[in-house]
Amino acid sequence: MMCQDRFTSLDTNKDGKVDEAEFAAIEHRRGTPEEIFKARDANADGLLTMEEFCSGGCGRRGRSW
Repeated sequence: MMCQDRFTSLDTNKDGKVDEAEFAAIEHRRGTPEEIFKARDANADGLLTMEEFCSGGCGRRGRSW
């Protein structure tokens, strides 16, 4: 799954951003959801834009974590 597709699937309320609860709802293999979320949240507003979400690249199998 491409990073943009993963972002869209996580954005359950369809506001164009992913909050920490939406982000934590999936499995993360490279650290805790909290650590990864904070590292990606460039402006520290508690929300990830698609640009912030995809900032780490998509890695293997389209996963960005």
